[in-house]
Amino acid sequence: HWSDEEWAAAVERLASRGLVEGSGEITPEGRAYRDRIEEATNRLAAAPYAAAGEKTSMAFVEAIRPVTRAVVAGGGFPAVNPIGLDATTE
Repeated sequence: HWSDEEWAAAVERLASRGLVEGSGEITPEGRAYRDRIEEATNRLAAAPYAAAGEKTSMAFVEAIRPVTRAVVAGGGFPAVNPIGLDATTE
């Protein structure tokens, strides 16, 4: 829900860091930065599941599924979203 001015200011900030071009297109530096963030996020997110083990992790996923569906149905989180979760699948 950003205004055009907010988007333009964000692009300027990212461009000043060399992460995007003035047009908003990602630079090689921006892609490398994003890749490092994604790798760190994946590594940190995997730790609790690894500690719990596959059986416990899958039981948790199944137990929380009705809550996830209710949040998506209520508009609290988009079913297909920027972080790559797809709540439209079983």
